Amino acid sequence: MGLLRKANPGASGRSVIAHALRVSVLGTCLFLLVLWSNNGWTGWPLKVGTCAVLLALVGGLWEWQVPSEELAEDGDPQPRADESKQDQG
Repeated sequence: MGLLRKANPGASGRSVIAHALRVSVLGTCLFLLVLWSNNGWTGWPLKVGTCAVLLALVGGLWEWQVPSEELAEDGDPQPRADESKQDQG
């Protein structure tokens, strides 16, 4: 009964780290673009470092916690086989 039980059956340590790095790099680049466009370079090392770390945490948790189910056309996740049996009876 861990607080952060693995909810994504396809997640592994390697996939969590890879997803965290992808999210962190992409998000930090976007943050740098916002800093550049707003001339907000005061204290930029702290801002960029904090942004990169927080985005890596969010990206890793997202990969670990959110099941990789395909979305139905209406945007709702399709129920897995074991969940649909519980709903019927």
